[in-house]
Amino acid sequence: MKRPKTALVLGGGGSKGALQAGFYRAVSELGIKIDLVVAASIGALNGAFIASGMRPRVMMQEWARVRRRDIFSFNWDLLRRGAGAQSIYTARNLRRFLEERLPVRSFDELPIPFVAVTTDIQTGRPYLWKSGDLLEAVLASCAIPGIFPPMRGPLDRWVIDGALADNVPVGTALALGADRVVGILCQQGPERAAEKRGIARILGRAFGIATDRKWRLEAPRYSQRPEVLIIDPVHDIQVDALDFSRGAALAQVGYQSSLQVLSLWLEDLYAREAREGPRRIA
Repeated sequence: MKRPKTALVLGGGGSKGALQAGFYRAVSELGIKIDLVVAASIGALNGAFIASGMRPRVMMQEWARVRRRDIFSFNWDLLRRGAGAQSIYTARNLRRFLEERLPVRSFDELPIPFVAVTTDIQTGRPYLWKSGDLLEAVLASCAIPGIFPPMRGPLDRWVIDGALADNVPVGTALALGADRVVGILCQQGPERAAEKRGIARILGRAFGIATDRKWRLEAPRYSQRPEVLIIDPVHDIQVDALDFSRGAALAQVGYQSSLQVLSLWLEDLYAREAREGPRRIA
């Protein structure tokens, strides 16, 4: 009997993308073979690392070391053009961060198939970046409106952060042929609203709220699907989406939150498939 195809889905959450590193460690330790990675926003960055073959231990180390200055570089055009500037930050530092860590530069070189979800800025619909320049795709999928500039994609499309159109791309993974889907949410967590200061932090928080609410409306569609597991971790780490100082702690939370949940899910899934056989999700 052919082995079911398993997709890993990763969404947005800014600095809380560190949770995904711990989740990936749990997935690897349990021997779950990943056949496809579909990801948006910071999930696209992690997804590219995973699809390129980065080991979980290395990925967790990267999240423990990364700091805000490694990701953000101020857009001086903002001082010259004011509201006419495209974003508060440029993608220069983020591009360098990716160039120094990704071992490949194109989708064709990836050992695991990877799809970066972006949002077409004209239509508002998801645009799936599946080929070509890997760095450009990841930068586009991470282009939070107002924080990072939009990117010019294939066919001359202007695209922005994929979380806006499809933050937890379960449906996309299923449409691409997955039989099983696993993922983890990057929650905003308990944040003190009084501490929100500055345009960038307010934009980041507002974007996170909007994408999270969108998923909460979509989630019931998959709640009765035993082949779909999206872990919703509970933690009390107070950190905003642009603060990368708590990566090690968040990665550990992601690992601890995922290991037992994934183990129980696998037990139930294997027992059901032993009785009924694997089935495709409609």
